[in-house]
Formats: sequence, C-alpha cells, structure tokens
Amino acid sequence: MGLPTTIRGIFNLINMNKVYPFVFLLLLFSIECYSQNSYKLEEITPKSPTASGIQKYGEVPVSLNNGTSSISIELYKLSAGLGDLEIPISLNYYNNGLKTDEIPSSIGLGWDLFWGGVISLTQRGNYDFSEIGSGLYSGKSLYYYQQAGQNLSYVERCDYEEGMVSGRYEGEPDTYSYNFLGHSGNFYFDVDQKIRAYPESDLKFSTVGPGGGSFKIIDNNGNTFYFQQSELSRVTSFQQDPFISPINVPSSIFLTKIETAKGRKVRFTYKETGFETVKKGERLSVTGVRSGGTFGMIPYRSDLDTTKYYLSMTHLLPDSIITDNGYIKFIHSSTGRLDVSKISTGSMSYIMGFKVANYQNNKVSEFEFLQSYFDTDKRLKLTSVREISENKVARNWQFSYYGENLSFPAFYDKGKDHWGYYNGKYNASLLPEAHYKELFTPSSLYQPHQQLGMPNDIRVGDRNADPSYSMRGLLKGIKYPTGGSSILTYEPNQIKVRLYTDITNNRFLSWHLPYDTICAASVMYNVPVFTTNISKTFTITRGKYAYVNASIEQDNYYHDNHSSIWIYGPEASANEISYAMYPTGTSVPKRVYLSPGEYRVQLNAGYTFDEYDRLVPLEASFELLTEDPDVFPPYFVGGNRIKSITSIGENGKVISGKYYEYVDSLNKVNFEIIPYYEKRYQESVDFGLADYSSATVHVISSDPIVPIVGSVIEYPFVTEYMDSLGLHGKTSYEFDRTRNLSSGNMMPWMTNWISGKILSKKDYVFKDGNYNLVRSIENKYFSSDTLSFKMHPKTLELISFTSGFIPAPMPGACNGDPNRALKITESGLSVCRYYLKESIAKDYYGISNVISVNNISHGSVYHALPTFQTVTESSGGLLKTKTYYSSDYNTTIVSSNEAKGLKQLANLNKLLPIESLLIRTINGIDHVVKGSLMTFKEDRGLADTAYSLSIITPVPLSSFSKSYINSNGVFVKDLRYKADLNFSIYNAYGNVIEQQYTDNMKELYLYGYKGLYPVAKIINAEYIQLSGLINQDYLSGITDDNTLRDYLNTLRTNLPKSQITTYTYSPLVGMTSQTDPKGETIYYEYDSFQRLKCIKDRQGNIVNSYDYHYKPQTN
Repeated sequence: MGLPTTIRGIFNLINMNKVYPFVFLLLLFSIECYSQNSYKLEEITPKSPTASGIQKYGEVPVSLNNGTSSISIELYKLSAGLGDLEIPISLNYYNNGLKTDEIPSSIGLGWDLFWGGVISLTQRGNYDFSEIGSGLYSGKSLYYYQQAGQNLSYVERCDYEEGMVSGRYEGEPDTYSYNFLGHSGNFYFDVDQKIRAYPESDLKFSTVGPGGGSFKIIDNNGNTFYFQQSELSRVTSFQQDPFISPINVPSSIFLTKIETAKGRKVRFTYKETGFETVKKGERLSVTGVRSGGTFGMIPYRSDLDTTKYYLSMTHLLPDSIITDNGYIKFIHSSTGRLDVSKISTGSMSYIMGFKVANYQNNKVSEFEFLQSYFDTDKRLKLTSVREISENKVARNWQFSYYGENLSFPAFYDKGKDHWGYYNGKYNASLLPEAHYKELFTPSSLYQPHQQLGMPNDIRVGDRNADPSYSMRGLLKGIKYPTGGSSILTYEPNQIKVRLYTDITNNRFLSWHLPYDTICAASVMYNVPVFTTNISKTFTITRGKYAYVNASIEQDNYYHDNHSSIWIYGPEASANEISYAMYPTGTSVPKRVYLSPGEYRVQLNAGYTFDEYDRLVPLEASFELLTEDPDVFPPYFVGGNRIKSITSIGENGKVISGKYYEYVDSLNKVNFEIIPYYEKRYQESVDFGLADYSSATVHVISSDPIVPIVGSVIEYPFVTEYMDSLGLHGKTSYEFDRTRNLSSGNMMPWMTNWISGKILSKKDYVFKDGNYNLVRSIENKYFSSDTLSFKMHPKTLELISFTSGFIPAPMPGACNGDPNRALKITESGLSVCRYYLKESIAKDYYGISNVISVNNISHGSVYHALPTFQTVTESSGGLLKTKTYYSSDYNTTIVSSNEAKGLKQLANLNKLLPIESLLIRTINGIDHVVKGSLMTFKEDRGLADTAYSLSIITPVPLSSFSKSYINSNGVFVKDLRYKADLNFSIYNAYGNVIEQQYTDNMKELYLYGYKGLYPVAKIINAEYIQLSGLINQDYLSGITDDNTLRDYLNTLRTNLPKSQITTYTYSPLVGMTSQTDPKGETIYYEYDSFQRLKCIKDRQGNIVNSYDYHYKPQTN
C-alpha cells in the first residue's frame, strides 16, 4: 500500500495546504488544466565546460557574500596599439564544492581561463527563433505576443491557449547572459524584437543578421565586440518524453572580433571538438482519481519511469588571438581528455598553455599548464602553471587540493545532494526521501482500496548534503614563484536555527530536517486482518520538543466510533497531544513540548467494509519526531564557504591571515535556491468507469523541477579578521542580496547583478581590549524602473469544476475542450537600472571623532558613472567635484561643431567626461575654484580642444554658467574658459599627429611599427614639413632599430631648429632605445623572459640593472 510513513525527505516535496500550479513556458505562463497534452519540466540549456565556466562568473559574482574568495592569476595582457582596450589572459578559480554532474573546464576542476568572452543562451520554452515555426519570433506566436493576448477573436484566443499547452506556440522570450572583458549582465528580446538589457546598461546591443545567433555590442568607449561563432547544444528524449522539451540551439556564442574605437582589429579563432553522452533519471507519476459518482472505484495509480535522453554539443576551445601587434596561440592536447572519454563518444581536448609572439613572429612569452587527474581519470586537475623560455622556468605556480588522493565519483553519480554536490551516498535512486504517503491520502469521495500499478519497490535516495565529500577537490594551497604560499580552509554552507520548526514554519521546509523518530505506528490495508489496535511506549529523559504527524483515513459512508489516537503520559504533556480522530479522518501536524517521563501511544484505526463487504481496517499512521531544544546542529545546504586564507613566507612562517565569520542564522541569510521535485496537473482519465473521472497527477522527478541557478546561499553579514584571534583588527561587511523575481515553481529570474554589492564596510583596530572604528563606507544603490520595459506575459489558469459538470463560460475563458476550462490573466516584469548612487566614506580619530568624509554620488539617469564627490576636510570645510558626461547633454538639436561632436560621441556610444568643476564651500556659499572642459570633433568623436577655467579668485557657483546645448543647438560654456591645447591632426588610427598649445607651440608625432608606436616627437615644426621628409608607408614597415634610427636622423639634418626625440621598440616587449634632442642615445635590454634587464648609455656602459628574485626553478 505504498511507502512506510517513516520515509522522510529534505525539501517540501508535498505541501497539502497548497497546490502549486504546473509551470509551463517558464515565468510567463502558469498552466493548470485538465488535459492529456504535454507538460514540460524546466531545464537549463546545456553548455560546454568552457562556456559554462565563463558564464558562472556573471551569474555568481565572486564575493564573501556567497562564501567565495577571489583568486585570479593574470599571466599576460594584450594592450599595445589597442587604445584604452586591454585583453588580459588570466586564470580564475571559482569552486565551492565537488558536483557530480559538472565537467571541469579545459584547464582543470575549478579553474577557468579568461581570454575573451561569451554570450550564453537559456532556452525558456521553445527556442525564440525556432526554424520549425514554434518559436516566439518565428511563427504565429509573435502575432499573439504582440497582441499581448488581447484584441483576439474567440477562435484566435482558443487557438492561442491550445497552442501554448501543446507547444505549438511560445509566450516567453529566451534569456541571454554575457561576460567579456570586464562586462557582464543579461538581456532578452522584447515584443518588438529589440534587445533589452537587465539591469539597464551603458552598452549598446544589436544583432548581426537575422535571428538570435550573432550579436554586436559596443562599450562606452566606442569599441565594438562581435559574437559570431556558436556552440550548438542538442537534447533529445529517447522515448519522446512529454516532460522534456527538445533543445537544438546555439547555446553559447563566442567573441570572434573586436573593432577598437581607433580602428584596430582583434580576431579570435577557435578549435572545435565534440561532446556526446546519454543521461538518465527517474520519474514517479502518481494519479489520484476523483470519480464522477461511482462508489468504490480506483483511488490512484502510479508509474515509475526511467527517463533517458541524448545530449550532444560542439565544444569550442580558444585557438588564437590575432592583433596588428602580434598574436597569442593556445596549445591543445593531442589526445582527448580521459575523464570525459568515460561518458562521451566524442573527443574533447584540453588547453596545455599558450605562446605569445609579436607581428615580426618573435616569441615574446610562453606559459605551460601541467595537468593530471583526480582519482583514476575522474576529473581533470591543474597542478602547476609555468612561464618558460629557452628551457628555463621563470615563474612557477603550484597547486594542491583537499582530498586529491581520495576516491572521486564518476560523472552523473547518484551520490549527490539536492544542489548537485557530491555527498558520498550509495543511492540506488535519486528520487528524494519524502512523505510519499501523502500523495495517496484518500480524497473526500471515498475510494480507498483498489489501485493500479503502485510499485512496491520504489527506491529513494539520501539527498542530504555532506561537506566531508563535497569538499574533495577544493583548492587547498597555492605556492607562488617567490617561494611564499597561501593555504585555504573551508567550512560547510549552513543555516543555524533556534528550533528546527523555525525552518519548517518558513514555507520551504516541512518534515524533512534531521529529527529523531522516537515512536511510529501504522495500519495499512492488508486482507485478511484481525486487529487495528497498536500500542507503543517510549521514554523522555529530559524535556524535548516534538513534531506529531497523525492521520486516520476518512470514510464518508461508514463510521467506526473506535477510530482514535491517544497518548498517555505526564498529564501536562498528554493533554496537548492526544487526539480523538472520530468522526472525521484528518491529518494533524502539531508541535508540542514533552516533559520528562513515560509515554504510551494507543492507535485504534477502526474498520470499514470493502466492495466485497469484507471488514477491513482503515488506513492510519502516527509518527512522533523529536528535537533537542538545547543543541541544534547547523543544517547544511550544499557546497562550502571560505573559512580562512593564510599567507606563508618562503621560510615557512606565517606572514598574515584572514579569517571569516558568517552570520548564518535563518533570519539573516538569503536562501532563494530551494529545490522542489513535484509538479501537479489535472487530467481526464479513463479507468473503465461508468462516469468519466478527473485526476490529480503528481510527477516527482529525480532532479529539481526548477533548475538550480546562482548561489545556493548568500550571507549578507560577514566579518573578516586579520588573524585567528582578531588582535590585528577586523573588517565587517554588509552585502546586498539577490532577489528571485519569479514565483512558485517557475524558472528563477535572479537579480544576480545585486549579489555581493557592498552596503557597508567598517574597519576596526583592536586596542586596549576593544575594537575601535577607524573607517567606514556606506553605499546606497539606485534602482528605478524609469527606463524599464514592461512585458505582457499571460497566465493560463484552471477554472475549477466538479467532474461531470461543465461550467458556464467565464470572461476570457476558452471552453473548446469540455474537459478543460482556462482563463487568461496578465502579469508583468520590470527591468530596472541599478547602480551605485551614493558612497560615504568616513575616517575616524580616536573612538568617535570624524576627521574626514568622502561622499561619491551617481546623479544621472542617463548613465551609471559617478557625477558628484564631496570631501569633508579635517578643518570642517567642504570640497566638491562635479562631473558632466557626454550623455548628460541633450543632442536632439545640434548646430555648432562642439554640439555636433557630442552628438557623434552618442552615435559611437562613447561615454566621456566633458566638464569637471572643483567647488569649495566658503562661508557657507559654494564657489568654483577650478574647472576643465573638453570639446570633440564632429566627424570622428576625437578630442578637439582642452579648456581650463581662467580665474584669479573663486567664483560663486550661482554666477557660473555650466556648459549646455541651447535650443538652437549651440554648445554654450562659461566665458572664463580659455583654450590650453588643440588637437589639430590625427592619423587613421586616432593617434595625435599634431597638437598646438596656447603659445602656438606645436608638437608633432610620427608612428612606426605598422603605426602602433610613436617613434618621433618633434617640437617647433610644421606638419607639412614632415610630410615632405618622411614616407609614412616606408616608416611603418621598418623593423630594424638601426635602420629606423638612421632614417629618423634625416629629420635632425633637415630641421635644425626643431627639438627631436626618437624611439625604437621591440613590439609587445618594450622600448629598446631613446635618442634625445642632443643626439644622445640610451639603450634598454631585456632578458629571455622579456623583462627589463639593464639600461646602457651610448658607450655601452650599464647605467641601471635589474634583478628578479624568484625562488630558483627547474624545468
């Protein structure tokens, strides 16, 4: 008759007080209906290890807020010739526990190599741009979406609703996340197929060609990034599983090209490999029948299925980064990964290092990654990173890990907790432990005794978190090239409570915490049976709280007066927990306090008659779970948090340490990621009854029905101590916390951009036995829907009705199916702009005396850059800085060149400071004491003229004219501004060729090495003179230093009155020589690792030499 009543789970699998709607098409459509149609479970679009590694840095910012530490090793940086753009090549570590289903990146478990960027797709429902016409923008869905479900005829509305249920139509946009070169966030396509970023961003988004497979993003410096090479992911159910949506999408789109604001180009190429595997799961379906009036029929049936689906994807590894100045070539393994080969028929390589060479093909740098495997080829492991040259090792980072010599689970092992972390359990199934008996509680229409297909051997798994296993593979130590090292320790993510019922009363946990079962009894249907009376005794040695779960089956047609559950014991306690269950069946959960003493439980289930008029017992159960009021161990919620980081010198002595303390009580943590395993929906069933029957179908999956995304838990309050005893001071943090904008069992819509934002930071010193505050920072963030976009999603809801009775049509309802009634309601989602509005920093003297205050504000609705800063000086005076940026000006009408220049900046998406004022408060009145202003050229958005405020005494702010564009489109500035410098001529790459100062002195520049480096500065000459002396094409192609110096010396001969300084370079390395106006040359020499070794004068004498003290390395 089902599972024993003592089977308990961890999460609220069943909550009998609330029926959660079956969520279809994620977030926008909630559907609960009578139907035999498909009902999809939410899924995360699968990503390759490389893409998912980069993506998670945008989804889960590295912060003490989620118990992670920022570990980044920058190996190399491409920057020369790219203007303000830099492309760092860095190793980043993010890992808080071993997950059975997570495949390590192409570097190793926990590590990711950053080199460019990626846009990742999360498919919600059907793919928006589906080629078969079922996507939001690829068929009739778009028409319905644009109508927002309104202004439709009855036929159209019914078609819309039916199509939503069957999967022919789509109602919610897919979402994308991006992460590249310091930028991260999310976006989606709105009803007009325009890209909307959330939160609002200063970046400019567009597509390249039709559909959603290629994108272009322009940053606020005018650099353009193209994402045009995709990894394709495909998920197909073997059995045409109605609960799994097929996926065949470009899941990740990689950065392929950058066009800088100065016209330079960077190309990214990739090597494609493949990944194919088969995943399995389990699903229990329980159908509870509610008959149309026939007595004594089937109350439920159940089916246990094994789900099986095929997953394949292309996997892109970075192959090269090519610039005008040189290139980076990544080195791949010649053989496939041994860990992945255990589950994939495809061959997946890993990255073994990279080489850097300049455009002359001279090697500049080389790094190699040394890798092995945890256990026997179970997980790829990074053991060290080395910088090498000429068979020598310059720098070497070495890594050690916790439990690296212990056993590791196979991929997709069933020993995992609710959040996917390894828990070491030998589970035969991943169906979680829970009170499955509640699924079979008879309905108000009495049909208790027949069933179809109820499996008696349902296996369940222990999904509790176990940090002793999830900690395996976590980074333990880093040994640096200098010989020093860092040691990291961890502790479990956890929640502390006073009483376990603090959690059970908090909506998401029920009877699934580690109580002790001290007494349990049950009577189940079993023919023949001769007694329904059960008596049990137990002893309470000291007072404890108890959770009582008792129920007796209800019989609407025959009442047995003997049905009861009684507890006998100390009078005060027994009165609180004794029940007379007659005359109505009931389920009575109750929390009580038990005094010490002897107790006896008497269960009298009572009898009824079956359809054969046989006397059979009613089903009844009783369970008493106890908690200890004094000792409540923390509840582990999956994964681990950083506990300490200790720095050790080369001599083995501790140099410093950081120790972390988290406030993890239930009312202080942010616990949004709560696994649920059950879906419910209504359907018509045919069990051969006289009347048609309707049923509630419960679908329990082996994996959470809502994907686990983001951080499992967030700690808004964290304290960092500078030593283990706290004697060297501490810093306390308060962080903002993520919100989940979705509700119920819908796909999470997390505000991950908020996570980890510091609300306050306070530094203390420890003195005379007390912590004294020395500095505080208070931050306020601006969140507004001023620029938000309101979507118009629909919710399809069941209009409840009794079986056999068809309700009258209701407003908005489609009753095309006599077994289903639906109605439409509208909901919305606001996407806001979020940025730091105000930051107040205070420095303290002594215990409470404030000596200075630094207040930074962001006061513009057009961008998120700081606009106002106020410093309170120790003297009590106020010093303010006000900055106006290019997007702060109204460029609707422009006529003057300066105004057109601002318009061009907007067109190029360049967000640059235009005017800056320094303001001092004198005798209570604000005065301008200094000002600067920059105008820009109207054609290319390049700087034109730099101005400064020419004043002798401070000017009252009230009489100062801030710059603006007037109604005639003319740029207006204060008349006291005087021009300091005019940028007269630029070359094709946006480099200044000629600039002129107010005294009419001109500086001219020449560029060589493909126009990448300035090779000459000439003072007191005319540009026309240079054009007659220098062939720019020839100059750009010279690579030899002596040839270049000789060629530039012709300038000294032909321009004797000019002051000329010339330079030579080794591209991507540095300057090799400098010749001053007197003709004196100094030389710069580099070692085999391209580090400056010495500086020599013209006679070859060493002027300066440089040594680099790393611990001796061997290859």
